[in-house]
Amino acid sequence: MKRKICFLLCLAMLLSTALTACGGGDEGGSAANEVVFAVPSEPTTMDALTAGERITYLPVHAIHDTLLYENADGTLSGNLVESWEMNDDGTEYTMKIREGVKFHGGQDMTVDDVVFSLQKTVENFSGQYGVITSVEAVDDTHFKFTMEYAFSPILNLLALTNASVVCKETYEADPEGYGRKPNGTGPFKFVEWVSGDRIVLERNENWWKGEVPLEKLTFRIIAEEATELIALEAGDVDAYIQVSETNRSTIESNPDLKMYSTPGGQVYTLAFNNGTYSNGEESIFANNKALRQAICYSINKEDVVALAIDNSAPPLYTPFPNFIANYPADFDGNVYNLDEAKAKLAEAGYADGLTVTIKTTTQSGYTKPAEAVMGQVQNIGVTMELEQLERGTYLQEVYNNFDYDCTIWAVSCDYPNMDSGAYRRFYSGNIGPANNYMQINDPELDDAIMTNRTTTDAAEQAECVLRVCEIIRDESYCLPLYAAMTNLAANADLEGVNVNYGSVVDFSTWSWADAE
Repeated sequence: MKRKICFLLCLAMLLSTALTACGGGDEGGSAANEVVFAVPSEPTTMDALTAGERITYLPVHAIHDTLLYENADGTLSGNLVESWEMNDDGTEYTMKIREGVKFHGGQDMTVDDVVFSLQKTVENFSGQYGVITSVEAVDDTHFKFTMEYAFSPILNLLALTNASVVCKETYEADPEGYGRKPNGTGPFKFVEWVSGDRIVLERNENWWKGEVPLEKLTFRIIAEEATELIALEAGDVDAYIQVSETNRSTIESNPDLKMYSTPGGQVYTLAFNNGTYSNGEESIFANNKALRQAICYSINKEDVVALAIDNSAPPLYTPFPNFIANYPADFDGNVYNLDEAKAKLAEAGYADGLTVTIKTTTQSGYTKPAEAVMGQVQNIGVTMELEQLERGTYLQEVYNNFDYDCTIWAVSCDYPNMDSGAYRRFYSGNIGPANNYMQINDPELDDAIMTNRTTTDAAEQAECVLRVCEIIRDESYCLPLYAAMTNLAANADLEGVNVNYGSVVDFSTWSWADAE
């Protein structure tokens, strides 16, 4: 009996220790009110003005505040900017900054910080913000920016993570080092970054919106989702993002865990290289519309979503998720036809078949649809050889060098307008670092994209959306497959958990149910 009591006491102590490590169960403990959030790859920087990946946005967004804020219903409200006015032709905005905001380093946020930050964002992300031609201070509390033309979604851009404000003094003192020692105004302050392991933030007690519930926020780098799930079940981490549909039932059947899902803004797409490789040689798909069509006609998207995402989202027949403005709900984009695919393959000069390479990152979110596509094209005698690359290598080879035949990647809509995905991915002026990595160069497509950007007429915008969908379908520059759900798994005792269509998480609302 004594041995049994001793064993139970030891077990109770172990459980207590585990709860403390998890963050929510020990009042007054060193880990009280902490959340440990697992991410599948290491963020590249803490610099909001150069960050370019969704995983990187997670800690960056917690450290910095944006100019405007996108609410859960998609509406916009003031954030570091309180109010704004537009001139008559819509090419100039004058904005008032919020006063009394302090950076984590103690400096007051000034209009010079705001102007500096927005200027840097325009320079670094010309593919999105290049419409802004100048940014200047008006007085101590106002600034204005001028655009090349009236651009209807401009306010949406000012709510994105890259439209954050950094401390000019800190940034200019060490521009290269800012990514490792950020100084923002957001709800959490940077503490440390242990490469390959973790990034640690702590509560900003002087946040202008008020003190947040969590005292500490740690991002743990865990490359494999299987390991993330085990760590979540064991209480070693409290949440993780990019949960695959294959793990949904495991999470939802566990009373200690909870799944959060929202329709995603990323359209997983089979993309063709429509230009040249880095050596100047023409891609096999460039100037061969029939070959691109043959591949597209051979793919049954119903089978792809079944194999890749367990039917968790429907097939998508447009290049955009269905929440964008003027979405053409009745659009007929289904081109699956094996007989036509074989005929087009022969027309392209490959009646006996061919072999091409399909490159992806090692993440299952990309390898699974690639494998599904590979199985489909075999039906017409096409062999795709899968080459899985570490994320950094993939971005260099595909994004920067164009050294690929085809790939699975996402056309991302970061705000509910066709422009978000179409301008960056399809507009010919953005071939290169601005992210038209498919090297699409089509004057008619360019015209529809630019008209949508510049007109304020809703009917004209709707026509542009439809035309872009038609051109992508008819020319087969790429093949949209589906917009997967954005999934986040968390400890069931966490409250205020959120994730939006762009995988943005607002950690300022998170808290433990039993925390005081």
